[in-house]
Amino acid sequence: MDKQNVTQKVDQKVQSIKLPGIKLPGTKQAADRSADKDILPFEKKKELVLGKLDILGRATYAHIQLKNSDEPTEKREAQLTYDPSGWHNYKLPYEKGKSAWVMNRGHLVGYQFSGLNDEPKNLITETAWVNQGNYDSMNDSNDKAMLYYENRLDHWLARNPNEYLDYKVTPIYQGSELVARQIKLDYVGLDSQGKLIQIKLGSPFEKTVNSVTEVVLENTAPNLLIDYQTGEVKAK
Repeated sequence: MDKQNVTQKVDQKVQSIKLPGIKLPGTKQAADRSADKDILPFEKKKELVLGKLDILGRATYAHIQLKNSDEPTEKREAQLTYDPSGWHNYKLPYEKGKSAWVMNRGHLVGYQFSGLNDEPKNLITETAWVNQGNYDSMNDSNDKAMLYYENRLDHWLARNPNEYLDYKVTPIYQGSELVARQIKLDYVGLDSQGKLIQIKLGSPFEKTVNSVTEVVLENTAPNLLIDYQTGEVKAK
């Protein structure tokens, strides 16, 4: 059987198979935005739910509800050893005379909220650009990157210590591709009685559905050509 037929059969299997507790965010599922507007039950305590790895070993979603006092106090360990689906890394040029490692093992729900570091169900292959906002350093002013939203949600919690944040992150894959093409963020606040509080962070990419704010980020970078099927990357 040739490679094309194998890929088509895997694609069909990914789209059709249903496993308990596993959401497969393929193309058809990703188009149905309304289905993902669920909020964790409000129980006045920290809750963290991680989707199971799917049949291709891909992380599926991470969902947390917490208040400021629930954030981890331990310093994050720098080393990550787990390789998420499609993991490859390359040092490639981004400006004349400059180069950087272009991919990150990216957390779905950031460590500052979850306290999870080397957890397979919370890690995907992301470009450094979409994860940290820059090629080789942190830049939380880039509203096309996760760091922009993570830091502002963290600040929202700090400014509202008696309220809760409900935050879900979902990678969006196409068919059997091992690397997500997009990353969807859903966030909303809750008061002490569980009433929804809309959160707006000032991004032009924010959309609101039933008080929940949604942002979809592209898992790419200006200097890269990415093969999402395999995770291999080339410089433009």
